[in-house]
Amino acid sequence: MNKALCAIGLIVVMLLASPVLAQGPFTDVPTDHWAYDAVDQLVKDGIIVGYPDGTFGGQRAMTRFEFAQAVARAIPVIVSMVPGGPGGVSVTPEQLKALETRVETLEKAPKSDLTKADLDAIRKLSEEFRDELAALGVDVDALKRDVADLNRRVTAIEQQLERVKITGVATTFGFGDDTDSGTVIDRDEQELNGDSDLLENLFVGRDFDLGIVGKVADKAIVTVDINAGNYLNYIGFVDDYVGGTRLTSAEDAFFPYYMNVEAPLLGGSITVGRLPIQWGPYVLRKIDVDSYTVNAKTDSGDYPVDGIKGAWKFGGVGLEAVAAKVNDNDFLFNGLTSQPTAGLYNDFALIGVPFHDAGGHAMGGLETIDQFAGVRLTIGTPMNGKLGLSYIEAASSDTTGFDSAKLMAADLNLQVGSFLVGAAWSETDTEATVGSDIDTDNTALDANIGVELGKLGIKAGWKSIEHNFAAPGFWDKLGRWTNPTNVEGAYVDLKYGLGANLNLVAAAEFLSGKNDVGTLPVEIDEEDDDIKYYTAGLKWGMGASTSIDLGLEWVKWEPLGGAETDEKYINIGLGYQFNPNMGAKLGYQIVDFDTDAGGHTYGADYEGNIAVAQFSVKF
Repeated sequence: MNKALCAIGLIVVMLLASPVLAQGPFTDVPTDHWAYDAVDQLVKDGIIVGYPDGTFGGQRAMTRFEFAQAVARAIPVIVSMVPGGPGGVSVTPEQLKALETRVETLEKAPKSDLTKADLDAIRKLSEEFRDELAALGVDVDALKRDVADLNRRVTAIEQQLERVKITGVATTFGFGDDTDSGTVIDRDEQELNGDSDLLENLFVGRDFDLGIVGKVADKAIVTVDINAGNYLNYIGFVDDYVGGTRLTSAEDAFFPYYMNVEAPLLGGSITVGRLPIQWGPYVLRKIDVDSYTVNAKTDSGDYPVDGIKGAWKFGGVGLEAVAAKVNDNDFLFNGLTSQPTAGLYNDFALIGVPFHDAGGHAMGGLETIDQFAGVRLTIGTPMNGKLGLSYIEAASSDTTGFDSAKLMAADLNLQVGSFLVGAAWSETDTEATVGSDIDTDNTALDANIGVELGKLGIKAGWKSIEHNFAAPGFWDKLGRWTNPTNVEGAYVDLKYGLGANLNLVAAAEFLSGKNDVGTLPVEIDEEDDDIKYYTAGLKWGMGASTSIDLGLEWVKWEPLGGAETDEKYINIGLGYQFNPNMGAKLGYQIVDFDTDAGGHTYGADYEGNIAVAQFSVKF
């Protein structure tokens, strides 16, 4: 009888402790739940009656009174199962083997509902009701041994599952283009393939990222992200634009994009190897060199660097420190890019020289960065705020007369009532091996305030970016011009909910030249030059799986005494999500460049078309 009571008692307790999910004898017990038959039988036997709303309440805490009621109802049933008792029914070997079968099922299917937390709950319940169970004739010590054995076995299963986790993202995409007139340069500084049909210049891209996270010790974690496919060779670099004619083919690569070990150190963590780093738009954030496809390597803003990173928390203060090399990664062009080779001042087709006195594309106007070290503090402030303080030193083997640069930055975000207030200041100093350092006209300032007013969200601000400012961040893109400098002016961002699944987003910038520089053969280098930027889009969720995007981006260049120019991009997009892990996107863009007076530094008028299809699967 003790074995029968032990088995029945443990099953009752497990039923009361395990979570349930959907329809069954109660509305929250699914018919395919492992406990369904047992719950159904308990209902038929009058042991469990549930709650007035028709639920079993498997996740609800039980009161002693409710437990006593369940035990009282169970006594007649238990007695009826005793050999020679009123029912004259014996417990079958199959019934006594139920728990063992349950454990074997757990070991074969580790994602079962029963967890270590469930077993802990059973152990605590058996301790709490030790006397009551003993009075019913249950061998409590045997019950505890059974639960302890189950606990050990479930713990071993969970540890094995946690030791290694594997994820993956597979993406394929097709890119086609044609031109209606002129030499067409797209938003990513690529020249389209000429006057032809969209289907004649197709590029088919393949990209696969295999992520592996493994525990090599109790608290040490190895992270590996292996990339395979032709995507990295297609874009050329993850930090700068390649220029030239858009590719129609590219070779496959097999590349360790990340590979590092993280371990605890002094109350924080330390990470060594090829690792991601990002601090902010005016400090350290990699630019997005691919406007046309969705890919974490270009969209995330993380630099993949080779080095060591430490992170600690001291109450409301966070500390992150990093030291790294950035010239050993084949897909980092400048090390820490500030002024990519694209757009108004840095165009491949123009002169390839940024609007910086040092003349380089990387941090501080250096041509390349070989290594850097930096530290960032984040401090909690009143008004739900956060203050960030950053410092970076970078070195280069470049021979332009400058060999190192420094960056100092501060950013603050506050919530004042219903308003969100933000401000950022950043400065870059460039040190010379001969001649003078560059420490003037080298700051960036940005201040903004935002508020949500029902369906309307609005943010307005002002920024000033001097021409010698060169942080390895990503703060703005005006058409083809990425990270504009020697500009100042106001900007505004809007979003408005037109309906349940229809949203309008819009932004505008009203910028002018910051200083009279006049050192480069381009029109916009004067204080009175104007740049106006507008973008607007409609995002429509047609259903749970389908979405449509319509957008316009328009940059209006108005140089003093130069050719007024309009740079436009009209976008149409369709997205479909087959399930949470599989989706497809279609995009079409019309490129239109219109300049007065017969030409511009970009060239003469041109028009073209771009079509992109992308399919992605995650596991």
